[in-house]
Amino acid sequence: SRPRPAAAKDFITKPFATAEVVLRLRNLLETRRLYTKLERHNSELERALQAQTDRERREATEWKRRHDRIEEALAPGALTLAFQPIIDITDGATVGAEALARFNIEPIRPPDEWFAEASEVGLAAEMETAAVSAALAELDRQPPDTFLAVNVSPAIAETVGLHHLLDRYPAGRVVLELT
Repeated sequence: SRPRPAAAKDFITKPFATAEVVLRLRNLLETRRLYTKLERHNSELERALQAQTDRERREATEWKRRHDRIEEALAPGALTLAFQPIIDITDGATVGAEALARFNIEPIRPPDEWFAEASEVGLAAEMETAAVSAALAELDRQPPDTFLAVNVSPAIAETVGLHHLLDRYPAGRVVLELT
C-alpha cells in the first residue's frame, strides 16, 4: 500500500479507467457541494440562534424593567386612593363609596394599565391586595353608616390572603366588586 499524499482528498493509481475518474470526481464535487451546503446551513442556524438569543435578552430586559416599575408602584406612597360616592337615588343620601386606586409615579397612565402590567409580570395579587389593603385602611374615615366598595378580580377574590384581610373589617361595611 502506498502512502497517501498529505493534501490529497483522494487518489487513483495507474492503470485507471476513465469512468472511475469521472465517478470519483463526481463524488468529490458532490461531497464539496454537500459540505458547502452544510456550512451555509450551519451559518444560517448560528444567525437564527443569535437573533433568538438577542430577542430573548431584549425581552428579559423589558420584563425586568416592567417588573421593577410595578415594584415601584407597590412601594409606600406610590398608590393612592380616590373615593367615589355612591348615592341612593331615592333620597340623595350617600350610602357608600367606591375606592379607586391611583398611582403617583411615572408613567402617568390609567389604573387599569397598572393592574394589567402587574398581571403580565406576575404581581397581580400583590397589586390588588395592596389596593384593597389601602382602601380598607380608610374605612374608619368613611361615615359609619356607609359601606366601602373595593374592586378585585375573581382570581384574587378566592385567595386566602384576601379573606384574612377582609376578616379584620365588618362584613356589612365592605362590598367586593368583581372586575
